[in-house]
Amino acid sequence: MIRKNKRMALIGDANFPNYASSEAKLGKMRMIAATLLKHSPSVIYLCPTKGVNLGLIPFFVINELKFRIVIPSKNFFSCLTKEDKKLFEVAAATADKIIVLDENECEPLRWFSDWEKANKKAIENSDWVMLVHNNEESSEGFAELIQTFKGNNKPVVAIDLSSEE
Repeated sequence: MIRKNKRMALIGDANFPNYASSEAKLGKMRMIAATLLKHSPSVIYLCPTKGVNLGLIPFFVINELKFRIVIPSKNFFSCLTKEDKKLFEVAAATADKIIVLDENECEPLRWFSDWEKANKKAIENSDWVMLVHNNEESSEGFAELIQTFKGNNKPVVAIDLSSEE
């Protein structure tokens, strides 16, 4: 059972699907928003990578939801697009706290490992997890990450972004 005002970890897929209509995308965003507002997390921990996690930053800011950014290593976010970098800057400016796990530079060959560590830290600091994924297009890395959390006893709310035919 998930109680209100508990710490939440957001684990979001990098693939936010391209829906045939903007109404379908809006419907999925409403589902995510309703879940967040229903459970009213006291704070949200996330590693703001492209896709779902960065995409939800404006919602957090507009609704004044407290969130903490978990950064695995320096320059981890250097490969973001121009638009995503702007979202990241907003996230960094409005976050309640920024947690840097490693002061060393991110190495491209360590990217997945660093990303996994940041997500594990977010889960470690939380009381429950919101998992937002796309069953149709999830990356292999996202599937691997999910496997590493098998046996974790924290409550999980899973939201599937797959298109409904």
